[in-house]
Amino acid sequence: MKMMDKALRHTSLSDTDFDRLEFLGDRVLGLVIAKYVYSTTPGSAGDMAKKQAAFVSADACARAAVLYGLDKTLKTADKNLKQNRSVLADAMEAVLGATLLDFGYEEAEKLVMDLWQDIFNDYDETEQEYKTQLQELNQSLNGQRPVYEVLASSGPAHDPEFTVRVTALGRTASATGRSKKAAETAAAKLLLVNLK
Repeated sequence: MKMMDKALRHTSLSDTDFDRLEFLGDRVLGLVIAKYVYSTTPGSAGDMAKKQAAFVSADACARAAVLYGLDKTLKTADKNLKQNRSVLADAMEAVLGATLLDFGYEEAEKLVMDLWQDIFNDYDETEQEYKTQLQELNQSLNGQRPVYEVLASSGPAHDPEFTVRVTALGRTASATGRSKKAAETAAAKLLLVNLK
C-alpha cells in the first residue's frame, strides 16, 4: 500500500499509519513554510514567527485540505468526521508526509506552495496584531491571557462561519469569521476598540 493510501485512512479506522504520517507532514509543512517566510519577510525573526504560526495553523491546514478535496476523499469510521476542521487539518498534514515519502521533498514543497497561495495572499499583518495587542494588554494588567470561546459554527466545510466570544479585563466582545482565527481576530479588534 502506498503511503498516500495510508494518509487517506483516518486514525478512526483500525490498522492505520495516519498519525505517523501526520507527524511527518507537520515537519514538512513547518520547513516549507519557514523557507517561504524567510524569503518573503524582511522583518525580524519575531515578524517571521507570527507569519509562520498563521500559515501552519489548524485553520490554514483545514482550508488547504478542502482545496485538496480531503472532505470528500478521506476515509473515516464516521462520515461526520470529514466535516471536522481539526480532522481535515490532521489529514492535510498526513498527505504532506505521504507526499514526501512517495514522491520526495520537491513534490511536497510544490503541493504546499500550490495549496497555500490564497492563505499567503489573505494574510493581513495588521489584523494579526489585534490578538497580540489584546493579550499584551490583558497580561500587563492582570497577568492573564484573553479567553476565546466558539459560540457557534455553521455552513459547509468548504465555507464555514464561526462566531467567537473573547473575554478580557472583565469585558466581552463577539464576532464572526470564515475561520476560528478570523473570528477571534475580529472579536479581539472589537474588544480593543471598546476598551479604548
